[in-house]
Amino acid sequence: MNRYFKQFDKAIVAFSGGADSTAVLMLAAEHLGAENVIAVTMESPHIFWYQVENARKIASCLGVQWISKKLNITDEFLQNKPNRCYVCKKEILKSITETAIEKGIDHILDGTNIEDTKEYRPGMAAVIEYGIVSPLLDNELGKEFVHETIAPLTADGFAFPNDSCVATRISGVITKERLRAVEAAENGLRDEFEGLRMRLFDNPPGVRFKRPKALSAEQIRRLSAALRSSIP
Repeated sequence: MNRYFKQFDKAIVAFSGGADSTAVLMLAAEHLGAENVIAVTMESPHIFWYQVENARKIASCLGVQWISKKLNITDEFLQNKPNRCYVCKKEILKSITETAIEKGIDHILDGTNIEDTKEYRPGMAAVIEYGIVSPLLDNELGKEFVHETIAPLTADGFAFPNDSCVATRISGVITKERLRAVEAAENGLRDEFEGLRMRLFDNPPGVRFKRPKALSAEQIRRLSAALRSSIP
């Protein structure tokens, strides 16, 4: 990795606070020096606030400058069409590129890894369009390497939930009110119910999980009560 990072003097990391981008931020800080790395995190109603806070705390722990930016939510994104992820990623990378230009930094790194190429990810097109550098993908590294890299932070108590954005819980038109309702519904339940998806606006509304999950009768009762109380 040291040889790979020699091609950069300074870098910005598109930093979500998730496991993949954290691994890249740690590698960049190690090989370039923390003083030569900036982590940029986007804030938006469709990005869970706990993820933004996680990003801030990790950057602080690593001694890396952290910048948060408000993401422009376009009407095209709110229409929730199949290209939603591409539209979102394009706006994120556009904003981060503007920061890179302001700071005089030529290279933007992201957490795309080799396993991301095995599934359909519309946002990958935007990564290519903006010339983003993906150290994990370039070195054919995947989740096993990521988990090994972030192990010291995990041991220190940092958590890295594999969670998609708030918009993935919504069918049909997205509104800021709907996004806020979903986030409020999932807050307080996330630690116990990993992979939770509160589908408040489905017909009928329901609780989903990213992967099949066995629940006790008491857990089902609590989730049912939370769902009923959260439906606008």
